[in-house]
Amino acid sequence: MSYRRSLARRSTWHAPIALLLALAVALAWAAAAPSRSAAAEPVQITEGDGLLWGLKLSWRNYAGIGTWSDGVEHLGGVDGYRWPFRSGTYDPDTHRAELRFGGSVRWTAHDGALDLTLSDPRLFVDGDDGRIVAKTVSKSESTGELVDYGEIAIVNVAVDGDALTVADGKTTWSGLTTTLTGDGSRAFSRNYPTGTRMDPVSTTYTGPGGLPRATGDDFAVEDAIAWSAAARVTADPARNAYAFHYDPGDELVHTPVGGSAGLVALDPDTLEPVGTPLGANPSSMFENHPASTSAPWTGTVFDADGSTIYAFTWDSSTQSYSQERLPGDLWADAIHFDTARSRLIAVRSGELVSWRKVGGTWTQTTYTVTGAPLNTDARSMVAADAFGELVVTSASNRPVLVRLSGSTATVSVLPGDYSDPGAQQELFNQPSAVTAAPGGGFDLSNFRGQVFQVRRDRWGNLQPPGPPLEHGFGQTLTAAADTTSLGTSIVADFSLSTLGFVEDGRIAGTLRLDEQLGAGVISPIGIAAGPDGSLYVNASGTQTKYERAGYAPRVTTQPQDAVVSLAAGVEAGQATFTAAGGARAWRGADATPAIRWQTRAGDSGRFADIPGATGQSVTLDAVADDNGRQVRAVFTNANGEVGTRAATLTVNTAAAIAVQPSDVAVTAGQTAEIKVMPVGNPAPQIQWQMKTGAFWADVDAESGDFEVDGGFLRIPNATAAMSGTQFRARLRNRITPGSEAWSTVHTRAVTLTVTAPVTTPQTFGGGHLDWGFANRWRCYVVGGVSRGAIVPSDGASQLPGTRANGPLCDGRDAGSEIVRFGIRGGGYDPATGALELRLRGTVRFWGHDYHVPGSTTPQLDTTFSNLRLVAAGGRGTLYADVAGATMDAPIPVARTQVPLVTVSLPGDPIARAGGLDWSGLETTLTAEGSAVFGNYPAGEPFDPISLSADYGTPEPDPQPQPGPQPQPEPQPQPRAPAARATIVAGRARAALKRGQRVALAARVRCPARGGACAVKAPKRVALRIAGRRHVAAVLAPRSLRAGRSARVRVRLTRKAAARLTGRRAIVRLRVTATAAGARATTKVVKVTLRGAPSASRAAKRR
Repeated sequence: MSYRRSLARRSTWHAPIALLLALAVALAWAAAAPSRSAAAEPVQITEGDGLLWGLKLSWRNYAGIGTWSDGVEHLGGVDGYRWPFRSGTYDPDTHRAELRFGGSVRWTAHDGALDLTLSDPRLFVDGDDGRIVAKTVSKSESTGELVDYGEIAIVNVAVDGDALTVADGKTTWSGLTTTLTGDGSRAFSRNYPTGTRMDPVSTTYTGPGGLPRATGDDFAVEDAIAWSAAARVTADPARNAYAFHYDPGDELVHTPVGGSAGLVALDPDTLEPVGTPLGANPSSMFENHPASTSAPWTGTVFDADGSTIYAFTWDSSTQSYSQERLPGDLWADAIHFDTARSRLIAVRSGELVSWRKVGGTWTQTTYTVTGAPLNTDARSMVAADAFGELVVTSASNRPVLVRLSGSTATVSVLPGDYSDPGAQQELFNQPSAVTAAPGGGFDLSNFRGQVFQVRRDRWGNLQPPGPPLEHGFGQTLTAAADTTSLGTSIVADFSLSTLGFVEDGRIAGTLRLDEQLGAGVISPIGIAAGPDGSLYVNASGTQTKYERAGYAPRVTTQPQDAVVSLAAGVEAGQATFTAAGGARAWRGADATPAIRWQTRAGDSGRFADIPGATGQSVTLDAVADDNGRQVRAVFTNANGEVGTRAATLTVNTAAAIAVQPSDVAVTAGQTAEIKVMPVGNPAPQIQWQMKTGAFWADVDAESGDFEVDGGFLRIPNATAAMSGTQFRARLRNRITPGSEAWSTVHTRAVTLTVTAPVTTPQTFGGGHLDWGFANRWRCYVVGGVSRGAIVPSDGASQLPGTRANGPLCDGRDAGSEIVRFGIRGGGYDPATGALELRLRGTVRFWGHDYHVPGSTTPQLDTTFSNLRLVAAGGRGTLYADVAGATMDAPIPVARTQVPLVTVSLPGDPIARAGGLDWSGLETTLTAEGSAVFGNYPAGEPFDPISLSADYGTPEPDPQPQPGPQPQPEPQPQPRAPAARATIVAGRARAALKRGQRVALAARVRCPARGGACAVKAPKRVALRIAGRRHVAAVLAPRSLRAGRSARVRVRLTRKAAARLTGRRAIVRLRVTATAAGARATTKVVKVTLRGAPSASRAAKRR
């Protein structure tokens, strides 16, 4: 039978008390915590900075920035929007958090063909199932109807500890990766496939936080040792057993205890006491550092008390212990029995002593210490391996190697770096525990639980350790110990409730104890191993013998990633995954594991069993939504279960067109934009083409005549000569791995129409203006809250296919379409940009007629008539006569020409035969308009306006019926408008020299009269350089003193500047400057950046 020395050569009186001396009371609660604690109540989160999330930048570039409400703030750039924080909870046990946000954003494009609204998102910070769910309404691509999906998971969120910061009472998650879910893909009408990388998400809240633990997988280590309890005895807790020592000679387990018993022998099978315990415990032996050790086959247990070391030997004939005092008076910091050379070793700073028993007498050898310093303290340990060399540790000193020869102890620094930069204090930045490793070498562990494995080469020389083993237990309070009979070393977690078996650089199995090794700061701790591989554990006064039950399964064949290619018109394919596993038999018992297969969508979320999949292979039907799906096998036997790697299913789909481009009409000098939304995996390559005669030719993006950005084709400064030119896009991708064949599709041909600019004033006698007021207002009126209706009259009508959407509609969106008003008359002066339109039609909004039983009078009843749009210089106001009542103002009131919203007209109109068109005119609620709509705040974006004004003679205004004329109210004299800030765009093209990264975008000037100007520009802008996305910083002041001017610049990253070499890129950003008392000035500036010539081109020029 082989020998195994106790793990706890020193008691937990040694380890925790030594730590307490350094950390005071800080660790007492951790060591004294019970093994089973009640679940903590969730912490309520009441304050937060909002959710920074833009869904997907390419989507916003394509569909526009949308309209937002209910507190959402548009930020632009990578962050997109700030969704306002509402509430949240944090679970201190699992570290999971649920954060709730408010607001709504709606995106529309292609005249309503694309229509998506997200509202009230919730972020789940979860190690198993991180995700963002939101109330979602989207237009079906097949039916053209709006579909209310309710609350669905839009994206999966990968919770990464590197993104977490907890400081100053706040928790921040920065840049968490998100991927589109299957439900999210359906909400996008399949425009993006499942698994598409979406915009990162960030948030900060006031309150606690932590990295949530993944609980979905509780796999064993492959080929791990499994245990079962064979015997258990709950001894008198007052005895405080401090260690276990198995003696193969006497086949007994010796247990040092406190109190009057001193030392007790236990039967190794029943753990019942045998013979007579040591009746006298001199000077509280076994309760003090440096604890105890034993000499195998002799029945001798050693312990030290101050400067005295005792040997207690079991006499099998008398079934009792004898006691001897070893010679000398060394006050030892650590003791250890060197089994190979049958000697007891004791160390202290600068001192080393050994004892041997010769002829029945203990003889002492005192060594002369030479070489490197031998520094020890109350945390030191010593161990000797099979080669007879010693390693001595101290938590604040580097471990040293000691070679004994004669009476000389030569000390040298142990090879390798053992420092722990993550130590809480410098006092604990070195290993404090050491044990001899099976076969030679040593295992060392520090306070944080890192294990360093020092091994010998074939010539017997110690080699520096590799990276420390991070066993995942967190901090440890007990050290690694040699286990010759187990072939492993052992570590315990900080709570002293789990043991881990260290073998060949891994945790080769764990054992969760029914009770903690210690329930208090000075509680007992003891572990021993029998020659048959059994394990003895003393935990909180209960002694348990564990027998090896066998081995957990192991994976022999991992499943491999699979690719399914779906050609055009093919909806589904199949993918097969194969895995194999087994298990080592133990004592002839069959341990062959069962297999089952699991899957999950994407690379986050929980795995779920595949029904009926219990063979070595599984075949799955694969559709486009399964792209990114992961599959794994789980092997299970009586000793545990293990999982394979997650194999990924890639579903390649042929290039296709989600939304076709549309004909475009511009005025000469304007930029024409044509766009297509492609789908396919991999993402299709897009080549724009122009028809020349009877042939299609590729558009040259480097010619300077066009700007190409993926699905966008822009023709700057369009001329009349270009009118009638046709364009199309070729989309193609390779869907079969290893094949050079392309899957190709062309869009329909679209026509560019360029009209001459209007140069003379025009009058209008017809046409229409389309406006929906506000999407959520319409939902509120017709939905389940108000249960009312929208009633147009007097020439106004509603447009089919433009229903409102969102949670307020509550499935009652019928009759919520936007309103079309006829144009009675007006005019436009291109020289000044002055525009005035008088509209025909009336619209009534009513609801809440059910609150008073028997009453048919609606409490909400507001009518808008005589709408008038007046604009100049790119800004305007929409006025209306308003009569009626709201829930907030139930007394009917009539108001004349109320300025409802401000209107932005950033560019010239599009001229067509017979009239002028404006589209996508952004509107913002005024303070006066806020009073009309009740609880809608001033500054909230309302629906955009589109109008088509026909040339003609204006209709006369309707004549009022004869009647008493009210006296006009005195009107204050209009004040001269305050001077506005000016924004002048920089050069349209900027050439960067080599090493230059900053380019001018615009200049802002604040008028001399008045106060300071506020300047608003995005912090970052995105740009594409040769097909890759980069982010540039925007350098702009936040405010500007009166009479001063400033520059707005963009600064590329070094990586972006390097990629720009020999290439071009386009930067667009919106700059707003607001002078005191004046309307804001907004300008969208565009700069084409030209990188420095490449080295080859520069050489050619020379």
